[in-house]
Amino acid sequence: MAYIGNQADTAFTSLIKQDLTGASGDSLTLTHAVANANDIALYINNVRQEPISAYSTNGTAVSLTGSVVSSDDIYVIYLARAVQTTVPPDGSVSTAKLADNISVSSNFGIAGKTNAPTSPTLGDMWFNSSTSVVSGIAPNAMAVYNGSSWNQMSNKFSGTGGAETTYTSGGTTYKVHTFLSTSTFTVNSLGSFDSLIIAGGGGGGASGGSGWQGGGGGAGGYITTSGLSLSLALGSNTVTVGTGGASANNGLNSVLGNQTAIGGGRGGQGDYPGAGQAGASGGSGGGGGQGYNGGGGAGGAGTSGQGFAGGAGNGSGYIIGGGGGSSGSPPSGANQNDGGAGTSNSIRAGTPVTYASGGGHDTGAGGDNTGNGGQNLTAGGSGIVIIRYAI
Repeated sequence: MAYIGNQADTAFTSLIKQDLTGASGDSLTLTHAVANANDIALYINNVRQEPISAYSTNGTAVSLTGSVVSSDDIYVIYLARAVQTTVPPDGSVSTAKLADNISVSSNFGIAGKTNAPTSPTLGDMWFNSSTSVVSGIAPNAMAVYNGSSWNQMSNKFSGTGGAETTYTSGGTTYKVHTFLSTSTFTVNSLGSFDSLIIAGGGGGGASGGSGWQGGGGGAGGYITTSGLSLSLALGSNTVTVGTGGASANNGLNSVLGNQTAIGGGRGGQGDYPGAGQAGASGGSGGGGGQGYNGGGGAGGAGTSGQGFAGGAGNGSGYIIGGGGGSSGSPPSGANQNDGGAGTSNSIRAGTPVTYASGGGHDTGAGGDNTGNGGQNLTAGGSGIVIIRYAI
């Protein structure tokens, strides 16, 4: 049937029955007041009684002209009191029809979706029913939209371990766990978090004949994640922080959950009158050693997504090995002898810090918990692992 205007509601009308079996004597009591005897149909042993002559009413009181015993089957049907149940059409109830404060005495369900709602507005809620992290929200978790992003309301990640600090940025307060050496992280509640994982930097190459210099060490592998769980388990999890490589040695890997940052490659040894040694591959590759006959050594390869290759050593009078690769850029400078620039990250305290720079001809040792590669003859810097989540 066609309608002009809004579609009519579907309505159902039900009459109320009251069972009075067990009553005795010449009076009955109703649960609902009525205006007169015609407003109810009274049945005694399934025989309808005639209003006025068989009974009269006064509010909730019924007076019988005869009497009943407790074994009689007695009931009334309310004829003038109907209860109407209205079922509105699907999709017809707007927010304007809802009270500002709604109290639910039992369960209130929100249908889950595997994808975040499109074009959300401030205050929208969504349950991520996916088995993976979506829009930074953990699986089977509730989220609310804050006007610019989704904030997880349930299944929030928490843990203990490392150096624990907090800071506030952009209106969000974060808890941070910083690991400067290998230790244990205890997960108290599963969920998603942000992380920074940096391996130990490679040591600079050794010097060869006539002091021809080795290449700079490559930076430790650099990994950053946002809104992932990294397959950490409830309880104890080992966090591995790689140490920096001694001169002519690769740095060691750092590991958090299912992510492994590869140690930086060592710099190649310089040589005269021979050829320079190639830098080693790693998170970022080591620089090639300075050489004479046969030229400088090749730079070591970096690991995709973690760092760049090292620079090749030269065979001229610079007497400087190639720069180590870094997380941020390839080596630069004359004959690529400057180590690659590192990457700035503010996860630890909300202020930017540069990590994972390549070793160059004047950078010195890598430095603790930087993941930097070392200059020739010096050690690479140790790595660092940082975990951050909103509280």
